Amino acid sequence: MRQANQQFSSILTKIGNSEQLDKMEITLIESRFCTVEEAEARCPQGIRLFNTNNTVNEYNNKIWNAYVDRVTSTAIDVYIGFTSKEQETFVRQKLHKMSLIDTNGLPYQTVYVKKIFIT
Repeated sequence: MRQANQQFSSILTKIGNSEQLDKMEITLIESRFCTVEEAEARCPQGIRLFNTNNTVNEYNNKIWNAYVDRVTSTAIDVYIGFTSKEQETFVRQKLHKMSLIDTNGLPYQTVYVKKIFIT
């Protein structure tokens, strides 16, 4: 998504490049901070930025659990080329401990939620 506000776009680019923000830029970014309650009230469907993966997962789980009509799809892993059951078990355990970064963003489970849009 492109940011229409050039000043804000420039600040986001600096943040993405790990560049130091000046005082005015920090003030602008901080002026957009709000509490969780404010975010829910002002823009319940808005995009949220979190500073850790754990807080992202907590938020996503909270949203998913609010929907009754949801399906969880679990990956079916296929292991080939092993010479023993112990070797396969070792690899299986190692795979299940891998992060999304290590699996190229492929999660072990994906939650699908059916949402009806009313126009």
